[in-house]
Amino acid sequence: MMEFEEFIEKTARALEKSFEGKTARLREVLKNNGVRRRGIILYSPSETAFPTVYLEEYYEEYRKGKGFPEVIREIERDFRRHRPPENVSILSGFTRWCLAREKLDIKVINYKANQELLEALPHRRFLDLAEVYCYMEDLGGGSRGTVLVDKSHLKLWGISQEELEECAHICHKRHKNPQVRSMREILLEAGGQCLPDGERAMGGFPVKMYVAVNAGSVSGASILLYPESFREAAERLQDDLYILPSSVFEVLAIPAGRERPEELAGMVREVNHCEVAAEERLSGSVYLYSRESGEIRIAWEGRQGKEANLE
Repeated sequence: MMEFEEFIEKTARALEKSFEGKTARLREVLKNNGVRRRGIILYSPSETAFPTVYLEEYYEEYRKGKGFPEVIREIERDFRRHRPPENVSILSGFTRWCLAREKLDIKVINYKANQELLEALPHRRFLDLAEVYCYMEDLGGGSRGTVLVDKSHLKLWGISQEELEECAHICHKRHKNPQVRSMREILLEAGGQCLPDGERAMGGFPVKMYVAVNAGSVSGASILLYPESFREAAERLQDDLYILPSSVFEVLAIPAGRERPEELAGMVREVNHCEVAAEERLSGSVYLYSRESGEIRIAWEGRQGKEANLE
């Protein structure tokens, strides 16, 4: 059986045979929370958008017994599925600030767990998180290209970090649809049955809770940057809210009531460890939305250090 490095090299050669005129280039990408992924792009001088296919999952399928030719066919299908239309150029809009400023978005990531990544990125600290910025281009067919904005892009555009932040927030508020929805409503829409108040499901979390996302955002948890999104739920419950980071894609909110934040932090830690991929974890902390002040603060902070209680 091939080791991972040999698998990568043979995959690159096989793809070059399948996609005539393209060159397979290997990439190591630093992802969220210090996760490093190995991937391949298929380069062609006539194209400007190159989807990356990461290889770890395919290698795992190979290790479990799937034949190498079948794995290659799966990778080929993924490349074809994510290939942008020929008339789309992600660079045409990205290189010009007057166009790029209309296609920005915001992500939140863990501050302690991303120190190496944040060295290269313009960012703003928020509680135990960091606000970072993305450029997004619709590539058609339900696909989109995303570029994480780094400090070199500020020089390319001739702008300051303050201008980037301002435009990203304006664009985000204009195009995203913050949603704080009752889990009871979601279960009913899905045709499920609600448990009585006080009973627990989903890894121990109360069913009497709300799911908070920024619909269509690359990081739904960025809703934390907009405390006003939680006002209606807090008023409906007549209570403060504990906010639990389930992943970078969404957060959960429950009435503070008699809940103890340290116990909730244990549930968050368990979900992070058992149910959320390493690069999708947000934080091990528990946050509190105050009805009185309309602000979000940390109610119980996870461990410090590189792991930041994300395991």
